[in-house]
Formats: sequence, structure tokens, C-alpha cells
Amino acid sequence: MRKKSSAGDGNEPEGPSAPAKGSANDLHPEHPRRHKRRTPDEFEGIQVNYCKNPHCTNFGVPINKKSAYGTNAYKIVASGKGMPQGYCNACSEHFPLKSNQGIHEELSRMMKALKPAATPPSCPNTSCQNHGVEVSQGKDFYSSFGITNSGSQRYKCKACKKTFSVSSRPQTRQRLSHKNKTIFTLIVNKAPIRRMAEIADMDVKTVYAKIDFIHRQCMAFAQNRESQLSKTGFKRLYISVDHQDYVINWIRREDKRNTVVTAVASAENTTQYIFAMHLNFDSLVDAMSVEVDAIQRCDQSLPTPYRRYARLWTQADYENSVKIAKTAKSKKSLTGAIESAYLAAEQRDDIESPDEITSAEKLPELGMQVHSEYTLYPTSCI
Repeated sequence: MRKKSSAGDGNEPEGPSAPAKGSANDLHPEHPRRHKRRTPDEFEGIQVNYCKNPHCTNFGVPINKKSAYGTNAYKIVASGKGMPQGYCNACSEHFPLKSNQGIHEELSRMMKALKPAATPPSCPNTSCQNHGVEVSQGKDFYSSFGITNSGSQRYKCKACKKTFSVSSRPQTRQRLSHKNKTIFTLIVNKAPIRRMAEIADMDVKTVYAKIDFIHRQCMAFAQNRESQLSKTGFKRLYISVDHQDYVINWIRREDKRNTVVTAVASAENTTQYIFAMHLNFDSLVDAMSVEVDAIQRCDQSLPTPYRRYARLWTQADYENSVKIAKTAKSKKSLTGAIESAYLAAEQRDDIESPDEITSAEKLPELGMQVHSEYTLYPTSCI
């Protein structure tokens, strides 16, 4: 009589052809146990999985890809289901693991602000040999050909003889350019949109157009200045980082939940120059496509730092956060509220993540929200 297995119903096939339950063969194709990966792979030169204690000898020393018994600087332990973390053998500190690819994607998103918004002017004729040759290259390629009625410089291409104009002022075609300064001042002083329209004596649509124009000019100014920083002779910069939460009002009566986003600001201590204030929000990502792809690749079944979309808030992440928030429901008294806050923090598998989305909040309807620690890393650790 065949002995019944305690792990099954007694009818499962025996022998090497039947993988043991929970074995590596049953895991997700990208699961680290299938590939014996101790830590998320380095990505484009980025590896942030190391001891964060500045007084430790392992500070900045990344976890090795392969384990060598007795010689490792770290151990891999678990802080929760699907949440591995590193343990430093030198100082006994724990640190959560992060997706290096996710941090690279977030850094790339931030660095786009330093790229020119518009391509330098050149011959608009795509079949011309001078197409892509900047006007600034000089008289060998272009000749001046007068000015337009609006004051823009006109050029003539010496290759295809086509003429074209280059705007000399960013406010060309604006009828109320003298009010740009007024709108800028009102923005700085946090005036409401309708109040801006009233003070500037223009309609709300024009106010929004002015705000878009001012935003482009501010980004161009920052790009022009900050793109030169790598060429300067600074010996060392002392940069402070802080973050602030912004509550975005609901837009539909049927769903009055708010969206809360976090802005991470960085400033140079000596000059007090503000580098940037980055939101943990990616407007260029299509949420529907990401959700579908995450489901198809079973992304949620992987440990968090090994996921393809580790930096983004998926619907599954949202539901898990709401579940945790409900178990640590805030009490009415001040002491009770403090206890609830600590309880919620203790239940977070990733202590570096300050995100606490509750059922009273929702994810953005357009674009995707980024886990705020992935927005913080490029400004503080790289």
C-alpha cells in the first residue's frame, strides 16, 4: 500500500518528475530564487543596496551578487511577506532593498528637465542637407534674409534656398505680454486663479495660457543654468533635502477622495540655491498599460524590489496600503493618534517608505504616482 503524503492527497506522482511544492520550479520566472539572485541587479551603473550607516565599514559597499560562505558583508533576511532586506554583518543595521532599475527610471525622469525643451533652429526642409544643422553654425550654411513684421530674424538656407524665420523673443505672438510679470507675481503670492483673472483683467483661459508660458520660461532658465554645473569648479556641495505633501482636491462629486502627492526639494546650503522640487508623479506613464502588463507578468507575485514596476503605485499596492491603514485606524485622542501612527509605521514592511495611503485617498486619474522613496533616492543617495 502506498503511503499518503502529508503535503498532498496521495494521488500525486512520485519521483523526480514531480517538483516539490514550493520549489524553485513553481516560482515566477523572474523570482530571485530561480536565478539565485541575492539582491536586485545593478542597472546602468546604479546600485543602492548597501549599508546606509555612515560610520560602518560597509557604508557604500554593495551586496555581492553571489554568496560565499563566511566572507559576505551582508545577509538577506525578511522584514515581511515579499519584502527582503539586507542585514549588515559589521554594524547589525537592517536596510530595505530597492529596485536599481526603478531608481534609474526616476533619475532619468528628473534629468529630463535639464534637456533643452526645443531643438535648435535649422532648415525646416527635411530633405535638405542642412536640416539639423543649427543656424548658429554661421554663414557657411545660412544667410540673413531680413526680419518679419513681428521682429523675428529671417534666414535663407544656402543649400535648398528655402527661407524661414526664427523667433527672437519668447513672447512673440502674445497680445498681452506686458501682463506676464503681473501673473508671475500673483503666482508667487499664491493668488487663486479667478483672483488672478480679476486683477489682470483677463479671462481664466488666458490666465492658464500665461501660467503655461511662465512654466516653460522657468524650466528653460533652470536648464540653461543648471546644465552648466558639471563644468564648474565646485570642490564640494552641501545639499539639504526635505519633502512636503500636497493634497489635490477631488474633481468629481461621485468620488470625493483626494490625491496626496509628495514633493522632494533639494537646496545648496551655502548659496541657498534651490535646485528643484520634484513630485512623486510621472505624467508620461500610461496607468492602464502598466496595470495590464503588471498582471500579465505576475509582477505582484515577486518580492517588491524585484518587480518591473517597483517604483510605481499599482492598484494592488493601493489596496494593500488601505488594508494596513484600516488595521491601524487612528483614535480620537492625541495619545491614541500617536499610537496609531507608530503602529502603522511598524506594520510597514519598508521602513524607508513614508507613504500611507488610506481609503480616503486615491491614486491619480492620469499618469501614475511614484513611491516617494524612489523620488527621494536620486536627490540624496546618488
